[in-house]
Amino acid sequence: IVFVVDNSSSMDENALAQILAELSSLMENIDYESLRIIGCDSRVNYDEEFSRGEAFNFGDMTSGGGTKFMPAFDYVAENCDQVDLLIYFTDMEVYARNSPEESPEYPVLWAVYGTTLENDEWTMANCSTWFCPDWGTRIKVA
Repeated sequence: IVFVVDNSSSMDENALAQILAELSSLMENIDYESLRIIGCDSRVNYDEEFSRGEAFNFGDMTSGGGTKFMPAFDYVAENCDQVDLLIYFTDMEVYARNSPEESPEYPVLWAVYGTTLENDEWTMANCSTWFCPDWGTRIKVA
């Protein structure tokens, strides 16, 4: 399992704290051999792999740059041998031009924080400008 955390400037401290709490809970309650947590704003700036039972310390996940999804997906393609699932924690405040056009070959779960997802529908007014993927599964985190 690969978790990607959007740590761009639109993700405030409260959002990151809530996401890291969700991650901690997931790590305590799912069965895994190893999992990877990647932080990304406009570039990958955090990467840590955890084995089952290993104490987790997320370190400083804050960054504050702009948002681009492609660096995270490119990084996963280059650095992760096997991906059974990628869970991307984000507020979805990203331009379409900075995002993948097609789904990768593994399942993606968009764990959406904020107001860009309501009743499983994107709320962005212009999906030709903003990234509104029609692939992957989406859930609202908060």
